[in-house]
Amino acid sequence: MSMFDRALDSKKAKQEKVFAAGLTKVMALSEEHDFPMSFNVIHGFLFGLCSAPIAIGPEEWVPSLFGENDAVTQVIFDDEKTFQILIDFFNYIMDQVQEGGAEFPQALVLSDTMSGNFGMESDLGQWSQGFIDASEWLGEVWEEAMIDVLEEDHNIKSVMLSFFSDEGFSRDLHEELIENDDITFEEIYEDFLRLLPNTIKAYAFTGRKLYEQKLAADPSLQPHVAEAKVGRNDPCPCGSGKKYKQCCLH
Repeated sequence: MSMFDRALDSKKAKQEKVFAAGLTKVMALSEEHDFPMSFNVIHGFLFGLCSAPIAIGPEEWVPSLFGENDAVTQVIFDDEKTFQILIDFFNYIMDQVQEGGAEFPQALVLSDTMSGNFGMESDLGQWSQGFIDASEWLGEVWEEAMIDVLEEDHNIKSVMLSFFSDEGFSRDLHEELIENDDITFEEIYEDFLRLLPNTIKAYAFTGRKLYEQKLAADPSLQPHVAEAKVGRNDPCPCGSGKKYKQCCLH
């Protein structure tokens, strides 16, 4: 089955609609502050985050998701409902990664034309840009965790998942890296598109295995699991006795 005729999961589709509706306020605010977000961008970022070989708390990744935009970030931290929806969305994607079933958003729509699947005007381009944002933020994390035998394969998968963010950049990359003139850009595009579902799963698998190796070497590390559902007014799980919003949230 190709991505063009992939079967959708009605339960997941319904859940993602809830997430999208719950994040409407944040996306509108980010647009006002010239940092436009979309559900696909957020999904791509959280996928990159959940696939990383390290566990990261929301006090770190929420600001990075919105480009360290303090106005947008503060709204998320102050609005308990919105904050919880974002955490639930994180958990939802993390569960997929841990179960080996990571995938694109259920509502992601592919264009019938090649150019229609590139850039921020396209669903796929938005997802790809979100993935790039997470990858760049976590660059040093991957470098420290990577082992030689996996590095080349990981880099190829990263290129494949970043490919649709900008057609001009990808065309330049094709001319720079592909020495065989018989392999056209259109052929690369078709191959990358066809392989995307497996690439997503393989990328997530690499990060998960690297983290498991790290955890085996140092059992004191926290398991790489979805963030606990802690309300802003709940006792902080660190044991300080303070409310979460007054302690580890910031």
